[in-house]
Amino acid sequence: MNDMANLTERHGSYYVRFIVPKERWRDVGAVLGSSTGLRRDVLKSLQTKDRKTAFKLRDAALEAIRRSLNLKLAEAGLPPLHGDVVPDWMSEDCILSEALEVRWEIASTSDRTDGGDRQMGPTDPRRRLIEGMDTFWKIEPNSLRRLERPLQAM
Repeated sequence: MNDMANLTERHGSYYVRFIVPKERWRDVGAVLGSSTGLRRDVLKSLQTKDRKTAFKLRDAALEAIRRSLNLKLAEAGLPPLHGDVVPDWMSEDCILSEALEVRWEIASTSDRTDGGDRQMGPTDPRRRLIEGMDTFWKIEPNSLRRLERPLQAM
C-alpha cells in the first residue's frame, strides 16, 4: 500500500488531497463555486512539516472534507458522495461535547432546597434542572426522528 496516498508535500508542508469521483466532478464544482464548473479534488493544509504527524492527521482531514462536501451537496439538493449526510449537530463529537456541558451545568447548580413553587413544593434548583431535561428528552426524540427522515431521503 502506498503510505503517501492522499498526501502531498508542497514547500515543506503537508496537504491532504481528497479525490472527487469522476462522475461527481460537476456537482462538487457547482457547490464549491469552481470557475470551470468542475472540481477533481480538494486540497487542505495539514499545517505540519512533519511526515509522521501528517499521517496521523490524514484520515480525520479526509473525513472532514467528505462531511463538508456532503453537507454542501445536501443543501443543493444533490446526493452525498458516499456515506450518509450527518449534520454537525448530530455528530458523535458534538453530542459528547454537549453532554459534558450539561453535566457541568448540573454539577454547578445548587442543590440547596429553596421555597420551590406550588406545583413542585420545596425542591432545589438542581432537581428542577434535571427534571426539566428529562421532560425535554421525552419529547425531543420525536422531533429528531422527524428531522432524520428528510436527511435519509437525500
